Amino acid sequence: MKTLLVCHENADLTRIGPARWLASFSQLKGMIVLRGSKKRTWRRIRREIKRVGIPRFVDVLAIRVYYKLFLARRDRAWEREAVDQLCRPYPPVRDGLPILVMNSPNNVEAEQFIRWAALTS
Repeated sequence: MKTLLVCHENADLTRIGPARWLASFSQLKGMIVLRGSKKRTWRRIRREIKRVGIPRFVDVLAIRVYYKLFLARRDRAWEREAVDQLCRPYPPVRDGLPILVMNSPNNVEAEQFIRWAALTS
């Protein structure tokens, strides 16, 4: 069985552990790693302000600041431990695994990468 992992760049919990797990029982052909863009971030912000209004959006920002100041460090430590636990039973993925880094999986380059992964042995 051939597999291809699509994941986010800064999400080790859903990138590193699952890649090792997939490679343990299938042919992991490659990874598409999604990198957020500033344009997409601004689009999300405008959409959220339109959806909830400025006062509620300010509240969301305040919660995010609080999280970064008081909770994020503990969550990062938990995530590192969880990734370590996921990785222990599985060997590292092979060197030279093809990785395509892009802002969106919805383009011709990603489609070609997926077709290539499906056709190679």
